[in-house]
Amino acid sequence: MSEGANFSIVPFVSKRALGVVAGTVGAMGSFGAVILQFAFFFRSKLTYYDGITWMGVLVAGVGATTVPMIHFPMWGGMLRGPVEGAEEAGYYISEYTVEEVAAGMATASMRFAVESKSQRGRRTPVGGSQGGVSGGAQGTGSDEKMRANKV
Repeated sequence: MSEGANFSIVPFVSKRALGVVAGTVGAMGSFGAVILQFAFFFRSKLTYYDGITWMGVLVAGVGATTVPMIHFPMWGGMLRGPVEGAEEAGYYISEYTVEEVAAGMATASMRFAVESKSQRGRRTPVGGSQGGVSGGAQGTGSDEKMRANKV
């Protein structure tokens, strides 16, 4: 379960460096598994059952302390909400220079940003469901610019 929780955020970190991020997360997961095996079973006085139990406790503890720290400006995280005015387009386009955007190198990232925003859904204001929508799938200036550029 913890592997899925960690690996599920990989596509959202950086569209430009997706392979690097995925490779790093996968490699560190394998490296961590080897380290845990040595720590709990190599010349250890723990029984097999106790070793597996303490490995589970350690993995759950590390996951419970690190995953809540993940924060994306446009979506928020477990401990903080989204940053006011932050959008997917601005987050993903910031990885590219002006020249790269002009050359069309950011097109796939911008398509991903548009799709990410469309999947976000609608949010109701805190304090009740009366009063409509705050945030969500409303049109913004950057969306209109992307449509005009046929991204």
